[in-house]
Formats: sequence, C-alpha cells, structure tokens
Amino acid sequence: MHGALNNWHPEQPDRYQKSTEYLLNSLTYGWWLDEVYAFNDGDHVQLGNYEYDGDANAYLLDDPYPSIWPEGQNRARITSAAITGVYQVSEDLTATGHPVIKQRARDLLQNPGINHLAEIGRSFAPVQAGPDAFTASDTFVLHDDGTTYVALFNYGSAPRRADLALRDLGLGGGRHDVTELWTGQENRAAGRLRAVVPGEDVRVYAIGSGR
Repeated sequence: MHGALNNWHPEQPDRYQKSTEYLLNSLTYGWWLDEVYAFNDGDHVQLGNYEYDGDANAYLLDDPYPSIWPEGQNRARITSAAITGVYQVSEDLTATGHPVIKQRARDLLQNPGINHLAEIGRSFAPVQAGPDAFTASDTFVLHDDGTTYVALFNYGSAPRRADLALRDLGLGGGRHDVTELWTGQENRAAGRLRAVVPGEDVRVYAIGSGR
C-alpha cells in the first residue's frame, strides 16, 4: 500500500486506490473479517512514493510529486496496518536504500506500543461508520486484556479536535489512565476522551480500565 493518506493524484485518482484512507475504508466495513481468517491483512507499508516499470522495478517519484511522504502520513499508514491485524514493510533498508526512509523506519517502525497492536493480531472496529459507503471512519477501537485502544485519524490538513464519550468506547465510569502511543504523553480521562490530532496524522490512545 502507498504511504499517501488520501487518493491524491490530481489527474488519475483511480490509479492510486492504495492510500491509507482507502485501506481504512475497507477496515470500516470489513473489520469483522478477522473472525473469518486468522488475520485481517493490512498489506505492506511503504514510506516512499513509488512508480513501477514493466518489470515491476520500483522507483521513487520526483517533482512535482513527493518522493517521501510527510512523517505524519507515514505514521498514519503504519497505524492503519497495525490496527487491521498484520503487516509487512516494503522498503529498501539496505545500504543502498534512501537515507531519509531508513531513518523514518528507525523512528517509526520500532515503537513498542504500536507494534504491540500488530502483535495482538485483531482488527479494530469503527466507532462510527463514514457518512457513506465510500468514506472511511476516522475513529477505531479495540478492547484487549483490560486495555481499550483508540486510533484517531485526521484525513484533513487542519487539526482535528476529538471529543468522545467514554461510554461510546465501551468504557465505564471512573477515572482512566490514558497514554498516547506515538508521543508517550500520559493523561487522565473521566467521562470523555478529548484529543487534538494534527493535520494528516494520527493519535493512538491506550486507556486503562478505570478506578
């Protein structure tokens, strides 16, 4: 899957139906497939933007298109795969690989909290479906071993302010310990989960059982 957040191509949008938003559209309406198969497949992760020749050799695109997606979009792509169930990385991380991509891999692919979501191997479910069958949800939830995980995506360029009732996430009353897995920021929540997601990025929260 491409690292692009949206179907961005200005002239041939159907050519790039491999974006993060496209994958999450599939998860929105097909999250239950992990009850059918051993894993719901989030496909491979790409941090760069590639085109392919007739022999399936990959080349990073150049201007006017981005060669490497912004870091927030890379974070969203990795998260989208991890919350689907299982993923693999499709990048050249050898000595000949692009140095920025290799640094991104070091920074983003070694997050213990995010990788734990993939190790769980279950699909997150949408909190709400999109407004139509072609629009992905932007909020997904999973309950596992006493912890509730919530993934908040922002497909737009402006910051997204989320304000979610904890009962809508399947949580009871009391105060809950909250940790954001990408930044490590810790907080407490009672009644509602409030968060700001930067433009074209993601935030993932681990919420304790409460007390």
